[in-house]
Amino acid sequence: MKKLHYLKVIVILLLIAVIGVTAYLSFYRTPYAISLSKHEVVHTDLPEAFNNFKVGYFSDLDLKDNDDITRLKKIVEKINAQNFDLVLFGGDIYDAQIISQDDVSQLLNQITAKYGKFAVLGEKDYTSVNDTKNILQLGGFEVLSNEARSIYYNNSSITLFGLESADNLGTLINANNSGNYKIALVHQPDFFTNTVGKDIELQLSGHSHGGYIYLPFLGPLITVDGAKAYNHGRYDVGASTLIVSNGLGMESGQSARLFCTPDILQVTLKNK
Repeated sequence: MKKLHYLKVIVILLLIAVIGVTAYLSFYRTPYAISLSKHEVVHTDLPEAFNNFKVGYFSDLDLKDNDDITRLKKIVEKINAQNFDLVLFGGDIYDAQIISQDDVSQLLNQITAKYGKFAVLGEKDYTSVNDTKNILQLGGFEVLSNEARSIYYNNSSITLFGLESADNLGTLINANNSGNYKIALVHQPDFFTNTVGKDIELQLSGHSHGGYIYLPFLGPLITVDGAKAYNHGRYDVGASTLIVSNGLGMESGQSARLFCTPDILQVTLKNK
C-alpha cells in the first residue's frame, strides 16, 4: 500500500511539474521567441533557374510599445542572417495605435533582399492606411494592392501577386503570366480556397497567429474570421501549397502561446 501511495504522489508531482513548466513556457518564454520555420516547396512548373531560390516571409508584428520596437531589431537581424533572395511582409504592423513611425521604417529599411521586398496590408493596417503604407515604403517595401509583379532571376521570371481578401484573382491572371510559376501574398489564409483553383503554386499568409494555443490532433483553440479553414502550418492541395505563419507579435488580450512559436518563414523553392 505504501508503494502505491508513493507512486500516486510521484505521479501528482510530475503532473504539477509538467503543468508548471508548460505554463511558464507558454506565458513567459514562447511569446517572445523568434523561430525560423523552414519549408521546401517543390513544383515542376518552377523555372530551373529559380531552383533553391530563398523566400523570407514575416507577418503580424502587432507592435504596441517600446519593448516591441526593441524586439523588431532582433527580428530584422534574424531575417538578414538568412540571406533571403526575396522578402515578403504579410500585413499588420501595429496592434492598434501607431507608434515610433521613424524607428519602424528605419528598421524595416535595414532588411536586405537581393531581388526585392514586397508587402500587403492586413486588416489592422487599414485603420491608418496612409501611415502604414508610408512606413512600409520608407522601409523599402513595395506595397501591392491587388497587383502582380514579375520577379526576375538568372534570366528567368516568376509572378508575385499581392492580394486582398475581396479581390477577384481571375482579373490579374492574363496571357503574360498564365504560364508562370505564381506566388500569392495574401494576409488571410482562407483566401486559399480561391488561389487553389486558379493555378497558384504557392500562397503565403498570416493573420491567424497559428491559433496561439495549438493542440496536436485537435488544432487551434482560437480561430478568427479569415482563418477558419486554414490557420496553422502547411497545407498541400493538389498542385498548390499554402503556408501559414504564426506571426511575430502578440495582440492585445492575448498572453500565451503553446506549440505555436512566433516565426519567420524560410521557403526554399525547388523545381524537382
